[in-house]
Amino acid sequence: MPQKAQDAIAAQNEKLAASARGYGLKGSRSFTDAARVRVEYESNGRQMEAMVFTAIDCLESPVAAMPIGGGQSRPGYTKRTC
Repeated sequence: MPQKAQDAIAAQNEKLAASARGYGLKGSRSFTDAARVRVEYESNGRQMEAMVFTAIDCLESPVAAMPIGGGQSRPGYTKRTC
């Protein structure tokens, strides 16, 4: 991935982390990631090549354990929304 794109993603991740700290969110994490893939394939007997680029923006947050009755409880977990 080009250095300029990597730098932009790193800057975005720092901005998201600062925002979470500013809101006092404990245990939450926002992040952006990206990837580029080269795909080679054949179409109608011709060799083809394509570059595919994608970015993803996610928020992870802890979900507390919760009693469900009968002396049982649902365990805590991390929820990821992308």
